[in-house]
Amino acid sequence: MASEPWKLARVILAFLVLGVAILSGAQAILILGAYPERSLFYVLLRIFFELGIAIIIASIVAFVFERLLSEERIRSLGKHLGRHQENEIFGFRRIYADRQEVFDQLFKESLPSVQHQLKIMGICVSLFKEAEKGRPKVSSDRVIHELAQLLQRGARVQVLFLKRYPSIEELGRYGIEQGDFFFMRERDEDDDPDFLHGKRLKKIANRSLGEWIRTLLKVAEDTQSYKPAKRKALLKRMQIREYLALPSLSLYIADEDIYITPYLYKRHCSDVPAFHITGRNSALYKAYDEHFAVTWNNTDFTSPAISEDFVELLAEEPREVLKLFKKKHSDVRRQLKNEDSEDPEFFRDYERTIDIVMESFQKKRNAIISASVSSGGGHSGSHSLNADTLRALLLEEGIPLG
Repeated sequence: MASEPWKLARVILAFLVLGVAILSGAQAILILGAYPERSLFYVLLRIFFELGIAIIIASIVAFVFERLLSEERIRSLGKHLGRHQENEIFGFRRIYADRQEVFDQLFKESLPSVQHQLKIMGICVSLFKEAEKGRPKVSSDRVIHELAQLLQRGARVQVLFLKRYPSIEELGRYGIEQGDFFFMRERDEDDDPDFLHGKRLKKIANRSLGEWIRTLLKVAEDTQSYKPAKRKALLKRMQIREYLALPSLSLYIADEDIYITPYLYKRHCSDVPAFHITGRNSALYKAYDEHFAVTWNNTDFTSPAISEDFVELLAEEPREVLKLFKKKHSDVRRQLKNEDSEDPEFFRDYERTIDIVMESFQKKRNAIISASVSSGGGHSGSHSLNADTLRALLLEEGIPLG
């Protein structure tokens, strides 16, 4: 027995054939009969001719509407609409073919428009590396500039790296005696010929942290004219921490938007499809934002990746610290010329420089205090002592004070 849609289609087809027959017949008689235009028979044939056209048009329109508005089509559209509404409720917005598409979106629209918060969680946080592979390419200097502008707008930046060099004590708190999570994740990603025992990912992470330190220095340089309290508040808006846990996904949270890339077995995360969710009140947004917050706030398994004492000193005396850092960093880079560039340690030059600056500063500060105590004098205060220490170090390095 024919279905209702097929019955309707046959009726429409019959009307289409009728229209074609009326049109063709009227046209043929008009041509063969050669009737005068004002004769009654000519007028009747013209009416039938127009009627044939009208029936054909109506049949075509009926066929189109029958296809678009059939019950099955309406049910299908209803299902699609229902899924769309469900996605909107849960916060699901879009799927990206790979993570590079996510970074293209970040560099093009998200970073320049962030007003309140940028939160990032990953293994290496390869924001700067991915920028250079973008479409179009974006330099690390451009990313640093965008981040500095973001901080100047009053936004907060929180970044979570996977812990690169956990101490025995930290591993013990986690419940294991030894382990290298970079080794384990790289083992999961790479086949045997490509496996570098964690070195590939650690190189990316070390280089990335160096770029974040450069961002901190850039902000300090741009705000040298600020009062110390204002500059300190601005620098404190950017916090970089490392977490100790098995990584499960990469998160980029930019105000109302979250970009998520899961870590899959034998797949580099740069080649994995990613997805975009939005809306602070949506279920998905709340779930992934809470995942970040719980990790960030767990002080047993997270710790600062950049010396907080260095940030304090940079906020207090930016001009002198920047000069000293530049000189010490040049020294470190010269020493690295003879080291293996495939070793992840090669990419820790900015971290090394911070350690050297702080070690030199602390030694000189203690020496000044000791000399002051030996002479029976005193010091006017911590701020003055820090300034005197930095000036003494600059003089020892032959760096002009002005």
